[in-house]
Amino acid sequence: MQTTNIIDSFAALPVGTWIQILAVNEDAARDDVEKQVGTIALLTNLTERQVLNLPLAEYGVLARKAEFLGVVPERIPRAANSYKAGPFTLRPALDLRKITAAQYIDFQGFIQQGEKALVELLSVALVPKGAQYNDGSYDIAEVQDAIRNEISVEQALSLASFFVTRLARLIRSSRISLSRLAKTGTDKEKIATLEEKVAKLRTALGALSRTAGAGSQTSTGHRRQSAAPGTKS
Repeated sequence: MQTTNIIDSFAALPVGTWIQILAVNEDAARDDVEKQVGTIALLTNLTERQVLNLPLAEYGVLARKAEFLGVVPERIPRAANSYKAGPFTLRPALDLRKITAAQYIDFQGFIQQGEKALVELLSVALVPKGAQYNDGSYDIAEVQDAIRNEISVEQALSLASFFVTRLARLIRSSRISLSRLAKTGTDKEKIATLEEKVAKLRTALGALSRTAGAGSQTSTGHRRQSAAPGTKS
């Protein structure tokens, strides 16, 4: 039996493909089987018609290999010092004390939009070597395309986790300073605002991590009942 190549892990799944899979599975016009076919098409780089024309046994094999989409990653790797994506060597902002105000504002905005804005979120966190965030020395749309096509979901989650954790520490450090000032009459509303930001960022990251496993729940969770008759999937 000829086997079609298929992406079978979050380490090999580009962020852009994952976002497309989420869109397929959120399409209310599709039934479970259609969602499964659409998901397999994206994972194999085939058209949906080509997937439907596959031998029954091969379709069942592909459906089983796609089941990783229904499992929340048990371990998120540590963020790397650099990432190669297309023509770019992208460097994460490891020291958040040195990020610009624009990065800070954009990061908060994108992370609260969830997985649909993951590419944009990463383009805030990853900057081409030798450049500063959106400083005009590079085309941020080109960086986003490179991220979309070559940064994996596993890498994306590791970066999101790294930045939220570091940002939470930075805000907590600021909170401690404010707490000391509060004893001398500083406005306590500033402390409450910082705590609220930390809580929102942590909630957003948790949603991203869960979505990595549950984003295609429809296409994976119903495989046993929606795979073509006669296959074990």
